[in-house]
Amino acid sequence: MFRSMFSSAMAGLGLAALLFLPVARAQEAAPTAPADVMERGRLLFTQNCFICHQLNGQGLPGAYPPLARSDYLLEDRDRSIRVVLQGLSGEIRVNNRRYAGSMPPVLINDQQIAEVLTYVRNSWGNSAGPVSAAEVQAVRATTEHKTFEALVAASQFPPLPTPPEGFTLREVVKMPSNPLRIVSDGKGGPLYILTGNNGDVWRLDVPNALLRQLHKGSDYLEKRPGDLGGPVILVAMAMDREKRLYVGANQQNNSTKPAQNIVTIYRSTSFAGGDPVGLKPWFQTNYPGNFAFLHGLEGMTFGPDGMLYVSNGARTDANQGGGEPDWFGGGEMELTSSIWRIDPRVDHP
Repeated sequence: MFRSMFSSAMAGLGLAALLFLPVARAQEAAPTAPADVMERGRLLFTQNCFICHQLNGQGLPGAYPPLARSDYLLEDRDRSIRVVLQGLSGEIRVNNRRYAGSMPPVLINDQQIAEVLTYVRNSWGNSAGPVSAAEVQAVRATTEHKTFEALVAASQFPPLPTPPEGFTLREVVKMPSNPLRIVSDGKGGPLYILTGNNGDVWRLDVPNALLRQLHKGSDYLEKRPGDLGGPVILVAMAMDREKRLYVGANQQNNSTKPAQNIVTIYRSTSFAGGDPVGLKPWFQTNYPGNFAFLHGLEGMTFGPDGMLYVSNGARTDANQGGGEPDWFGGGEMELTSSIWRIDPRVDHP
């Protein structure tokens, strides 16, 4: 079993959804919220909050509450801090609508919580002034875990669950960050592990529990002017019969209007010590995006025919509408809500 120090914080996505997604910039910021703090808060929001509360802060009706013009967020400053610090479960009412769910505590420090709260409390029509790290520290001192370090320690590597009858679970390795996808050649070779928060690729030799890093996401993931948010969305990994490695990623870019979803499949270009290395863009396409970003590459695998099959999600999963100039308000296109079949023998598909 491969374990991440953040795994216990992944259950129940709310303000702290731990996927790494782009976000629209604030429409209005209170004059008292410094621009550099707002920008850092925006990036933290892309890394921790977007998947539930959406690019425009509207949430998803009936599932995740809005942050835009939210009475629950704005009416009680200490409560908004406490929710991020210790999580929330049960029923709440936001703008006179009922929401019932749960979210975990957010594993970011006091200064970062202050910055992300400053951003959400001063974006999308909100105007509430900045939150300070000292305020966060004071509220944290009244929670179960009095410091950020205590919360992180409590979140690391909980005990293994009870295995099904006839099975045994054993811990092979402690991963430095959350594993997203695992592939192998299926013939007893090493495992290759993609970590979803940064795009790093690791090699694990199971018999001796030897773990080493092969790729840093920062070395191969493309960056371009107009990219929204900090990280891309890493969603897929596969290995072909030639033992080449494929990594699938989504990124949203606002260099044009409406913003574009850019789908990239990276493929290894050489081998070193038998390991696939040199990840480079192999296939790339784009199409108009909407604020919920639910129609990018979602998964990929090789079929018995040796072809690569790639699933692409539906853009209308969250009942998205139009009316916002930065986003596409229409329905499905030829490339969305479909499965692609790509020939790995082609250098530029």
